[in-house]
Amino acid sequence: MNFIQSISICFSRFASFRGRASRSEYWWFSLFTLIYVLGVDFIFRTDFILFPTDRDTWIPYLVVMLGVLIPSLAVTVRRFHDIDKSGWNYLWVFTIVGIIPVLMWLYREGTKEVNRFGNPPDVRPSQRQSPSDVELATEEDVAQSFDYQLALQRSIIVWGGVSLFFDFAYAIYVMGTSGGAGSGLSITDILLPALFISTLFITLGFFYNLNLIKEERKCPKCSAAWSMLLQKTILTDKSTETLNRTEQERKKINNRTYHRDIFYKIDCTYSSFDEFHQCKKCRYEEIRKRVESSDIPYTKEVTAVGEWTWSGY
Repeated sequence: MNFIQSISICFSRFASFRGRASRSEYWWFSLFTLIYVLGVDFIFRTDFILFPTDRDTWIPYLVVMLGVLIPSLAVTVRRFHDIDKSGWNYLWVFTIVGIIPVLMWLYREGTKEVNRFGNPPDVRPSQRQSPSDVELATEEDVAQSFDYQLALQRSIIVWGGVSLFFDFAYAIYVMGTSGGAGSGLSITDILLPALFISTLFITLGFFYNLNLIKEERKCPKCSAAWSMLLQKTILTDKSTETLNRTEQERKKINNRTYHRDIFYKIDCTYSSFDEFHQCKKCRYEEIRKRVESSDIPYTKEVTAVGEWTWSGY
């Protein structure tokens, strides 16, 4: 794998923490990350990998850095998977003494055969082994990807909401101790730490919720946690239905807000699937039903428009 291929793969799997990554994929992308960070560092005129000297550029600086931080973390986790280790081992790097072992693991050659995280990254699809060939082999698990989304959704709604109270308390504390808004206090002095607090709460909440969901996904027979893996998906039915919907439009007239209802109809497709899951330990099989729906945008047709009504404010 060359430099360009590594960048393409890592960004196409922007936040994918499943599967495996080869040594060349990881180290080429690490080189790209270093070049990217140095470039951003030069543009924002920072002291290497520190915050910009101009506080007004902190937020755009963080947004730009997130563009490479997430895929870098994802490819690191996949690199650990390639040597048959959990991505949680990366946390050893924060103990300082664990930096050298982590670097040794990242440099180690991956397993040649299928491991518990999937097929070798350089193996062609036609040569990949199925779970029936190797007991610990795993296939793409759609159900687990839904679990990640569910855990993130819960953490944003619950833990993100909790963090707002701490953000508000921090803002009051800073404004109170600094003499209020007239003391030259920048909005960045409040917004950046608040953003950090919210990110910390959401991250911790994500792993907490993911652990709860993992325990919920137990095999009904042997009670093995998170062991039901998707083997295949079959489309059983597909239909189209015309639905009547309403959306509200708002506008301001003479500093008053008015609204009106717009009635329209639109075609919606429904796809039914049978997902065949099998426990990777006891081989218990189960069929789960899944339905997906999607609107067909070009079929939207407005049927009626209501009168403008004052909203009361």
